[in-house]
Amino acid sequence: MKFIQTNAIILQKTQVRDFKYILKFYSESLGLISADIEVQQYLQPAHIQIPNICYIHIIQNKYKKNTIKEIKPLYIYQTIFSNYQKNIIAQFITEIIIKTIKDEYTDPKLFKWIQESLVLLDQSDHVTLEIFHLNFLKKYIELSGLMPLNNYSASNPYFNLVDGRYTSTPSNHTLSAEDSKNLHVFLFSNNPNANHTFPVLNLTHILIDYMKYHYGLQELQTLVFLKESILEFKL
Repeated sequence: MKFIQTNAIILQKTQVRDFKYILKFYSESLGLISADIEVQQYLQPAHIQIPNICYIHIIQNKYKKNTIKEIKPLYIYQTIFSNYQKNIIAQFITEIIIKTIKDEYTDPKLFKWIQESLVLLDQSDHVTLEIFHLNFLKKYIELSGLMPLNNYSASNPYFNLVDGRYTSTPSNHTLSAEDSKNLHVFLFSNNPNANHTFPVLNLTHILIDYMKYHYGLQELQTLVFLKESILEFKL
């Protein structure tokens, strides 16, 4: 029997029977892990909501089955659960993590940044929400070490999604010249949000397509809700 203590973010909650759940976490010291938990008097249901940031104490048996002995919130959200747009962005972020991080991959720097991003989302005002998910994807790609090559130029105006670099000739895997330029400005300008209006939906699809090739990202269930949320900013 092994005792594990770590900070973690709740990504998924599956009810297996009355008062018993399987929680999936992205943890600071173990990467993606799943653990059983039984809701008892001392445990408030609010403590196991997605995407809570928490401290967990796990008991792991000889078959590596995990059971949660203790769970405590490290940060109490003020707006994520009550603000529809923030809640959709948070769900999008958790789905990205589940579908791109390998089970035992640990990266304390990445974990800390994801944790800080969720807190920032909770504290953000309405004005900063429209491209929050784009800034998240940009930094996520950077911290994962899969940033595209910064070789955009007049002679290399087309971005190749498969190769992750700009090229001189278009192909089935390249973006249009306009989309390629927008991507370059967003990814590599020192302050891309200052003097440039981005096609948010288009860039969202571009980054997700890039992640499909380089992370093996599958279809995102939250994307349709995220798109609806983005459109609401235009109203």
